[in-house]
Amino acid sequence: MAASIPSSSRSLLAQCIHPLRSSSSSSLRRVSATRFVQQSRRQLHSLPSLPANLKEGDGCEPLFSSQTVRLLWDDWHAGLLNKLNDEVRGTPWENSSIVETVIGTAQDPSQIQAFNYASMALNNSFFLNGLRSKQLPQGTRHWADSPPGSPPRAISSAIERSFDSLPAFKLAFSSAAYGMSGSGYVWLVQDRHQNMGIVPTFGAGTVLVQNRVQRFEESNPALFATSNTVASSTNNSTNGAQVVKDSEFNGDSGSTAGSSPTSPRRLFLPSSAPSDIEGLGEELFPLLCVSVHERDWLPDYGMWGKEEYLMRFWECVNWNRVNELHNSYNSVA
Repeated sequence: MAASIPSSSRSLLAQCIHPLRSSSSSSLRRVSATRFVQQSRRQLHSLPSLPANLKEGDGCEPLFSSQTVRLLWDDWHAGLLNKLNDEVRGTPWENSSIVETVIGTAQDPSQIQAFNYASMALNNSFFLNGLRSKQLPQGTRHWADSPPGSPPRAISSAIERSFDSLPAFKLAFSSAAYGMSGSGYVWLVQDRHQNMGIVPTFGAGTVLVQNRVQRFEESNPALFATSNTVASSTNNSTNGAQVVKDSEFNGDSGSTAGSSPTSPRRLFLPSSAPSDIEGLGEELFPLLCVSVHERDWLPDYGMWGKEEYLMRFWECVNWNRVNELHNSYNSVA
């Protein structure tokens, strides 16, 4: 049964996911056929413009060249939407948003491909919209000659409360990403108590929609979701961080993408986290993510370029956006 979507819901990065509008003309003899085609395609997904924070032709220096940005957007993202259109055409999800498709197909094994394409499109969009080319001070010619951008005070203080310092957070975050043996994303998240953690997701997993529920501000392009699941891990610690174990996902063994396609696999907290973790992580609000896929670093860094890719990631984090998300979540928590 399809999940119920709140009337106030908006899809993640709504400005980046538009319905496909057919503008082709037709002769009078083919009016009815053309109308049918237009109606059948009206709500299918088409590739939006490149995110405004990634300048056309300039790439996202020093993280991505312009060729890689085009690869990730014009090829990969467009391909995901095209594949999704093929999967949902003629189904109940044909006129659904990306978010609605993720929620509605998450527990339907027959719709695993639709779920995968929709979820991967959400993740890729959130990742790329969290980046910007490094802003060089006047007189600076090379990105390596100036330090990475600093977060605004609000998000910086929040990170320091949870991880002791910004460098400690970056180390924990990068270590989690570097240590991933498969493909996925690593996320900085916060809960309603403003505790922060690091969550890796694998394959088509996402923290943007969890347990078939999503809530987000109409004025905010990013969505946040409620979850009562952080799947347990057999590891007791990772890079000095506590691994918080929560209830197992209660889906059946045939659910899409394993035990829980829409819930994080682990929540890593700093070793200084409070010992009382009851209710911790029940609601996860995504702030930042990095893509851990070979397609991201192979073009610019080569087969063994993962470490360099992760180092340069910090040069291009859009901290203003992270801060806006943090403040937005706090205002409604």
